[in-house]
Amino acid sequence: MALTSLKQEEGDNLGEYTPQVFGYGTEIYLNGDQCEALGLTRLDAGQTVNIRATGIVSRSTQELEAPDGDDGKDLSVSIQLTAIDVSPVGTANSKRAAQLLYGGGDE
Repeated sequence: MALTSLKQEEGDNLGEYTPQVFGYGTEIYLNGDQCEALGLTRLDAGQTVNIRATGIVSRSTQELEAPDGDDGKDLSVSIQLTAIDVSPVGTANSKRAAQLLYGGGDE
């Protein structure tokens, strides 16, 4: 299964100040009990992880697109994650992670 980037580009109406370029609600927080249940004893900031998840669509909305050459419907969905698996991949690279999250660098 190919992964799709959630990163928003400048032209995506981000506003003047955008601390989170991946959009609201796309970050997952796991508390201590959840990390323990997943067997996560140490993850370093900047480390890449694989996440496999199952969820339930809790909301599905369709809207007609404006007649500006695009015909069809826009679809929005909310998915409540119900089960996940998290596994570390390699070692942490803080500089690379910061460039990915906040921009900059030669990318």
